[in-house]
Amino acid sequence: MIRRKLSRSAPATAALCCLVLLLLLIVALAVVYFVVLRPRDPRVEFAFVGLRQIQFQPPPNFRLNLSLDVDVSVRNPNFASFDYDVGTALVFYRGALVGQAPVEARNIGARSTETLRAAPVLNVAAMAADRSFAGDVAAGALQLQSSTSLRGRVKVVGIFRRRASIFTACDIRVALFAGGMVAADCRSKVSS
Repeated sequence: MIRRKLSRSAPATAALCCLVLLLLLIVALAVVYFVVLRPRDPRVEFAFVGLRQIQFQPPPNFRLNLSLDVDVSVRNPNFASFDYDVGTALVFYRGALVGQAPVEARNIGARSTETLRAAPVLNVAAMAADRSFAGDVAAGALQLQSSTSLRGRVKVVGIFRRRASIFTACDIRVALFAGGMVAADCRSKVSS
């Protein structure tokens, strides 16, 4: 009789062991996903905001041409690449759009950092339409705002995907009489 009980419980014990091993494997895979492979948001920092070109001639033959360099550093902390679509860098003067430039679509490799560059040329005629423009030029400083928006995706192991949108904004001060010195205060936000 004892022999029969052992032989009947052997398949049940084997099934229980397989079930426990399967649960341990699922827990281990979940830990690996949530600790190592979980898609994380990219980190964004402004690397540089400056004047690419300035041509200023005071009245009576007034002339002003400006173009900016906007460099944004994007760090991808994932074990997979971050692909983003074409974006646009916009520049505003007192709320009016005065310049824009495309930011090319790219792939940022796993656990790497890329610098994205845009060079918007400013529409000085649109800036001059603002009644504060003459006073700002006379004071020798222009207050600008820039924003850049990128949408992309992280794909881990070809299975797990996460969408991310990156938005950056800068308040820029251009000193016209100081050789075009630029001061910028920038912020960035990443949303999923």
